[in-house]
Amino acid sequence: MKTEYFLGANSPRGFYSLYDGFIDPKRDELRIIKAGPGSGKSTFMRIIAEKAEKKGLETELIRCSGDPDF
Repeated sequence: MKTEYFLGANSPRGFYSLYDGFIDPKRDELRIIKAGPGSGKSTFMRIIAEKAEKKGLETELIRCSGDPDF
């Protein structure tokens, strides 16, 4: 199953954020992929998600409004 969502959005009432509930530091692991713009971070993660889905694993895609491929 694939779940897709944004963690934040601008709304008529201001910025709405889901960032605080994104990770439970006591239970979850966090890996950070850091590199300059256009280096392939989003493409790399998209490929990993596609391969995971093909194996029947659940995926969560956190969309970025700045990603031109979205």
